[in-house]
Amino acid sequence: MGHAAMRIRVFAQSPEDYNAWLAHQRQPALPPAAGAAANGAEVFREKNCVNCHSISGLSTKGRVAPDLTHVGSRTTLASGSFANTHENLESWLKNPQSMKMGTRMPDIGLETDQIKDLTAYLEGLK
Repeated sequence: MGHAAMRIRVFAQSPEDYNAWLAHQRQPALPPAAGAAANGAEVFREKNCVNCHSISGLSTKGRVAPDLTHVGSRTTLASGSFANTHENLESWLKNPQSMKMGTRMPDIGLETDQIKDLTAYLEGLK
């Protein structure tokens, strides 16, 4: 369900730019220093997001959902279903089923402050 809505974007780059991008993608995520993003990293662990999603550099076991290591640098979310904006990411975390038909990501009952912190954390993963 929803496969017809999946999109792919192609970015034409010089070999040098592509190699730089590829080298960056191989780097682990940097942990946030403090503030909302650090709180969001804790929410990511506490709410068991790590059971489905992986982030390079964290001891996560998730392999059934998208890798989120550099999610903040992506132009789209949910297989290209919508633009990777602050508002869309917050909406996704609040109620993923309302954003994408057939998604398997559950609504885990995040509170407003947890959504804001988790959004700050995910946006910082570049």
